[in-house]
Amino acid sequence: MNQDLHIQYRPQQFDEMLGQDHIVKSLESLKAKNNWPHAFLFVGGSGCGKTTISRIIAKELGADKNNIEEIDAASQNGIDDMRALQERLNYSAFGSSPVKVIILDECHAITKPAWQSLLKIIEEPPKHVYFMFCTTEADKVPETIKTRCHVYTLNQIEDDDIFDLINYVSEVENFSLDEKSLSVIANASWGSPRRALTYLSKCRGLSDIAEVRKILQEPDTEDGEVIELCRGLMKSISLIDALAIVKKLEGQNPESIRMVVLAYMSKVVLNAKSDSQAEKLLAIMDAFSKPFNSSEKMAPVILALGSLLL
Repeated sequence: MNQDLHIQYRPQQFDEMLGQDHIVKSLESLKAKNNWPHAFLFVGGSGCGKTTISRIIAKELGADKNNIEEIDAASQNGIDDMRALQERLNYSAFGSSPVKVIILDECHAITKPAWQSLLKIIEEPPKHVYFMFCTTEADKVPETIKTRCHVYTLNQIEDDDIFDLINYVSEVENFSLDEKSLSVIANASWGSPRRALTYLSKCRGLSDIAEVRKILQEPDTEDGEVIELCRGLMKSISLIDALAIVKKLEGQNPESIRMVVLAYMSKVVLNAKSDSQAEKLLAIMDAFSKPFNSSEKMAPVILALGSLLL
């Protein structure tokens, strides 16, 4: 059975991590001194490698596969969930190694009482227990937790590095995509190797750049409606006119629209002519700062516009 590309090409050791040299250097130093902390907090965008690097650390610690527990904190985030976890940690690990590693994805969703219940065990963990907290929203993690963790912020990966990755995978897998199509995929991934490999898999069998754009629901960022929307927001467009542009974007990925807006505004704000103009541009970026769920279609885009224009 063939694995998904993002699983098949997932890094298995530190030197395979893409674009995270600053973190790898620090972790290699901890490894060399055998001086591992018992709690890590990894911060970064979706698909940049937070869980992957946690798994590599677990491997370096010598944890058996059955003693690595991954918890989706988006759904298991209450005080009862955390108390049940602590109960499990009281028991010895199975297998040849006593080490237990707990990876909590989306840890920003953990409730305040649940965090409180974890404070003591994070500060004074059993010798065999290690915590890996992963989040896209570090501001929602209590400071009392951050100060008890080694905190690392993962980079978004440069488009050139993403291109090199998917170009290599494309050649190994005998895909027929040309360089322009691979560039579209790299740009659409917004610094996420996982997203890039998922998109590459979706485009398997395609060879035409127009087909690639269509299947990825990618707007043409050279002169498309998203740029028209950005320029309108800079000129105080009316909500009615903004919604007319959004209507033309129906069917496209709202997260791609959000990222184009952010990329465009981040370039423009560097050339702002006044404090008031910079403030306006930053307000637009703030309205589009949180990830959009594609299942909600255009609703997140409309809400962001409403917060700016009403």
